[in-house]
Amino acid sequence: MFDLDANIYFTEKVDFLQVIDSTGTGDDEDTGDSFIIIDLVVNPKQLPGFWNEIYMVLSDVMRHEIEHLTQEGENYRHGKPNENDILQRARIGELGIKHEYLLLPKEIDANLQGLRYEAKKRKESMSDVVNRYLDRMELEPSKKSEVLDKWRQRAKKISGIPNF
Repeated sequence: MFDLDANIYFTEKVDFLQVIDSTGTGDDEDTGDSFIIIDLVVNPKQLPGFWNEIYMVLSDVMRHEIEHLTQEGENYRHGKPNENDILQRARIGELGIKHEYLLLPKEIDANLQGLRYEAKKRKESMSDVVNRYLDRMELEPSKKSEVLDKWRQRAKKISGIPNF
């Protein structure tokens, strides 16, 4: 079980849509209950034609965050990566190293599950969805290749992830 808090903020300061860093999971210190927060920023000039894209992103983000819930706490599922990576995340955040964030074991699984779900919803190939996602990250070609290699290795060990 978990609580969900989802918000869409509208501003012309973004081109289309952005998932805000406050998006994530955790456990309430008082109750111990798990929660998911999803915060998006959308340019209102893109509406109403952009609602379908917002739905697709929400599908991906929601599945991604559910995967994180299964990596620790009361919702932990055996076999999921569960090592404490708080210090690594802080270092990566300070340095802004996108590809290293994408290579954290918890993020690999969460990204693969979220993107698999998005591919299913879009009725597109996993390859197309993964490449579009990584292209938005604006990684150097060698870094994108490194991420793809690690993700493919892990995908072979996770049931239900199509080849990409």
